[in-house]
Amino acid sequence: SLALHCPIRNVSFAASDAATSSSNTISFVVQTSDGMLTLFQNGGGGPSDLIAKFEKPSVVCKVENWKIHNNTNDDDVQSLRNLLVMKEVTSSSGDKKTLHLIAVAPADANQECERLVEITVDWECGSGGEINQDATATITNTILLEGRVLTMVTWS
Repeated sequence: SLALHCPIRNVSFAASDAATSSSNTISFVVQTSDGMLTLFQNGGGGPSDLIAKFEKPSVVCKVENWKIHNNTNDDDVQSLRNLLVMKEVTSSSGDKKTLHLIAVAPADANQECERLVEITVDWECGSGGEINQDATATITNTILLEGRVLTMVTWS
């Protein structure tokens, strides 16, 4: 079994075609109640469909460090919800990866409109199954929405 240090707030799976791509390693992302993100891959480390061929997932990296882009006021990462995995990108040298996510930030006090936030998670590819503790999540952009979001889903 896997144990995390805080209660789970959100789980977001990569789209099946993205998770089975040979260049992608992330199968799903778990957000805990303290705002930390943990990125998981299929237990075998290679591409696989978690449903068709289940293997115990393994941790790729943990994100404890958040950076907030200067043009945003989203400093309460614990309140982000409806996390969706968008895409994973590998650097040309193959030693760094970036995962793009979106989430909903709650409306500010006395406001009705929530915000869609864009998040990038950057980490260096570990060798030998090491868990990367130096991954960083950055809120890079926000979009003010018209009202409140009930749910978000991936669409392909």
